[in-house]
Amino acid sequence: PMDIAIIGAGNVGGTLGARWAALGHRIYFGVPNASESKYDGLRTLSGVAFSTPQDAAARADVIVLTVPWAAAQDAVRNLGQVGDKVVIDCTNPVMIGPEGVGMLPIQAPSGAHLIANAAQGG
Repeated sequence: PMDIAIIGAGNVGGTLGARWAALGHRIYFGVPNASESKYDGLRTLSGVAFSTPQDAAARADVIVLTVPWAAAQDAVRNLGQVGDKVVIDCTNPVMIGPEGVGMLPIQAPSGAHLIANAAQGG
């Protein structure tokens, strides 16, 4: 089994964490306030723990980023040193406006490029 940090425990993070926990992996959800009742369902799963994002990242071999795009770069920067870990980015630079969902105009080759830069301290 692997030690997996999931930063964020919403729809994407919660679903991935529940499935990986069912397969026997140890899941460390990194969230700002681990005592919130909205996480009670995930807390009942075997092999799941909640902590700060920094602590979750430090305990894991793999980090999975599942926060909203607007928070993604800051979330990665705040994890501390993650250069020796695999970071899986599940975010998308999207916006929801009057015309529906669309991609945000970003000044980089890709959203993944921005996340990789943030993970390296940029």
